[in-house]
Amino acid sequence: MSLFRKMANPAYKPYEAELEKEVRAGGIPEHVAIIMDGNRRYAREVMGEEASQGHVKGKDKFEEVTRWCLDLGVKYLTVYAFSVENFSRSQEEVDMLMDLISSALIELADSEEVQRYRPRIRVIGDRAIIPENLYKAVEYAENKTKDYDGCCLSIAIAYGGRQEIVGAVREISRKVKEGEIDIDDINEEMLSDHLS
Repeated sequence: MSLFRKMANPAYKPYEAELEKEVRAGGIPEHVAIIMDGNRRYAREVMGEEASQGHVKGKDKFEEVTRWCLDLGVKYLTVYAFSVENFSRSQEEVDMLMDLISSALIELADSEEVQRYRPRIRVIGDRAIIPENLYKAVEYAENKTKDYDGCCLSIAIAYGGRQEIVGAVREISRKVKEGEIDIDDINEEMLSDHLS
């Protein structure tokens, strides 16, 4: 089955075959990270549409790239879907994105590709600040794939690097306070282990 099998335009067939050959010949990366950025700008400047249409196109591209990575055997795929800073957008846009991400997670967990390639889906970020419908979708996707042994598909939602460090430091501090660990045991490895 072709890596780019979902592309509809038959004119792309020779290009797709050559691209797949080059990707495979160059070695498959172990970890691919994607920042979902520019969807609003793409909608306005390229499509001449509302921002929401760009987000839908971004979701479609996420699904396509995820299939490519699964087909290629990438071991780790991290998708930065929605940062903490994105909550400063209009409430209408935030609500639309939360619904879109929620439905995308459920569709992904139920997809043919996930059943075939068995990636373990995990969501990283601050679950305390996401709406209930998205929280339920996260739980659904993670529970459905928790025993899968394929690649690790991490999706960052309500995520910020500084926030992650603060959370890790708080958790380590709690463990010191409760006597679970000694302050002298804290090192780089322990901090790394407490990061998502």
